[in-house]
Amino acid sequence: MRVKIIPIMTAVFATACASAAVTPGFEFQPATGPLRYTMHAVNGQVVETPMGVQEGTATTDITFVMDIGGPTAGGLAVSMVLESLEGKSTEQGSYQGGDLIGKPYKGTLRPDGTVEITDGPETPASLSNLFDPREIMSELLPPLPPPDQVGAESWPFRRETTSETSMSITSVTVGTARIAGDTTWNGQAAQVIVTEGEAELTGSGTPPGSPGELELVVTGPVFVRYVWDGARGVMLASSSTAELTGDVTVVGMGMSFPISFTGDAEVTLQR
Repeated sequence: MRVKIIPIMTAVFATACASAAVTPGFEFQPATGPLRYTMHAVNGQVVETPMGVQEGTATTDITFVMDIGGPTAGGLAVSMVLESLEGKSTEQGSYQGGDLIGKPYKGTLRPDGTVEITDGPETPASLSNLFDPREIMSELLPPLPPPDQVGAESWPFRRETTSETSMSITSVTVGTARIAGDTTWNGQAAQVIVTEGEAELTGSGTPPGSPGELELVVTGPVFVRYVWDGARGVMLASSSTAELTGDVTVVGMGMSFPISFTGDAEVTLQR
């Protein structure tokens, strides 16, 4: 889903308190070489406060290389390396990947498309309040049909991820995935997988500059379109949109504010 909350949360509160059939090709396969992806994400935030409506934005651009290896316990071995990371937010200004660049993350690609990172570099203090690479990687790939749903045109999915920054935020998305037909991507035949679901984000923490501990609950629809290469078992591209609304509370001060988030992201295979 990739709605990033932390980079644009603090400024707000500083102000406020002042139809194709599934085929056997729908499974992940070891890659014959490194897969280089780019990601561009844009997120917006609006909070209604007694001081007026407060808005914030954040953009993130990432290039990373993924290697999908052979079978391991629970799925396929996977490693990812960030080649570049650049971001900009209303509160934090510009930031970059620093010591994260070039360091491998290793884990397991599960058959359902989730990635469990079990080893990787520690996020530098300059980024740890803003960015959790493990969370981004965990939800990158499409939810493929489980073994008992192979041959179905649609299947249910559930995804749960946790982002650990200055706020710990858990996202649970429940919905339906379906095969939306065939397409051509850069001259090659591919399939389209679409997911539609309802997300709930709950979290708490104390971002730098906030007037106290914050608690967050937001819900809303999430839509993702994946382009899938069934012959290689590789995701070629994805685009996602999310619109979430709810409340954020300043714990201990008895103050709650309506809050809304929007998130759009594009992921594209470069090679």
